[in-house]
Amino acid sequence: MKKVKNIKFIITLFCILFLSVVSFAQNVTDTITNDLLFKNAKEAAFRKNYSTARDICKRILLKDSMYVDAEVLIGRTFAWEKKYDDARRVFKSVLNKKYGYKDAILAIIDVETWSENYEAAVKYADIGLSFQPNDLELMLKKAKALAYSGGNYEGAKTIVQQVLLKEPENPEGLSLLAFIENAMIRNKVSFFYSLDMFKGFSPAHLGYVEFAHRFKTSTLIGRVNYADRYGYDGLQYELDFYHKINKFGYVYLNGGYSASSNLFPLMRFGVDIYPKLSKHFDLSVGLRYLDFTSKNIFIYTASLGKTFNKTQVLLRTFITFNDSLFGQSYLLQIRQYFKKKETNLTFLAGIGSSPDDNKLFQNNVEAYYLKSYKFQLRLQTRPSLHFMYSVGSGFQNEEYYHTKYRNRFTTEVILSYLF
Repeated sequence: MKKVKNIKFIITLFCILFLSVVSFAQNVTDTITNDLLFKNAKEAAFRKNYSTARDICKRILLKDSMYVDAEVLIGRTFAWEKKYDDARRVFKSVLNKKYGYKDAILAIIDVETWSENYEAAVKYADIGLSFQPNDLELMLKKAKALAYSGGNYEGAKTIVQQVLLKEPENPEGLSLLAFIENAMIRNKVSFFYSLDMFKGFSPAHLGYVEFAHRFKTSTLIGRVNYADRYGYDGLQYELDFYHKINKFGYVYLNGGYSASSNLFPLMRFGVDIYPKLSKHFDLSVGLRYLDFTSKNIFIYTASLGKTFNKTQVLLRTFITFNDSLFGQSYLLQIRQYFKKKETNLTFLAGIGSSPDDNKLFQNNVEAYYLKSYKFQLRLQTRPSLHFMYSVGSGFQNEEYYHTKYRNRFTTEVILSYLF
């Protein structure tokens, strides 16, 4: 009887151990299978097959609802598609399961930053830092949100400097510090000089002194233009104003006055509206008003631009109506940016005359209906934080009087000090 009991005990113990081993093996197999599936999901996501990546992640979550990395990847794919509300919903679900989970925190900070909800981005960064107060990645995310909001550059700079104390060569930290230091610059003084040479005509000189101040959402520019040409010299006073309108875009206003009636319009006004289309497209529509001593004219303008990686292509037109006269001009601008945006090379080609062309500073309404063909090349660079300069050269074949043409060779330079 005792032997039977011992045999039953051994059999029972063997069954328990066998079932435990089988269960453990099954769990290991499921884990390996899920890990392989997750690897496939990441590969699909990196190939921008976002729908496929999400389907794979959902299969994983059906097996293991706590496999939160799969859920984070689903949210990431929504964010990459700019479906920010869907991404937020997923990340908040993850944080409800694992509050303070770093990958979900980093992902939702990105979503809030990309959608320009900087206050929310800072809030989530603070949540992450409450769990990992010395995490450099979270610190940089918070600094970026503070800097991009435009409201706390000092706070952002302090955080970045703390990161660079621990990792002096941190590339993201160095790049963000440069951005912050540049954003903290509010003022710029510029000096411009242009020399125009003609065959059979006296040289023409144009210069200006300009002061610009940047506010949080606006920039105000005051400028004094001086011209010496056609046997006359004189001054013109101008104001430019740029104002950002929340997420709509921005508006540009211009006003000018001159008592030098031989060189400038008596008064001028301008307005451009730049609605925000997308990151790579620019559009504007606007109007110019010029008050001459003899008559006044309105000039209508529009532009469309497209950015390809580091190359910007912009086409602008000016249309002028006045009594029976009709004037039109077109300007093509191609700008190539280099490693730093402030260093760029600009090529200009134009047909016709425009009120924004500083070579046309003269009180002659007929000039806006004359023909001209121009080409210009301009190089701008910023060798240091506080100094920037630009040099350019151009050629223009212009109709200076009805059916009479001449060639204009232009050299110009701009020196700017930023502080």
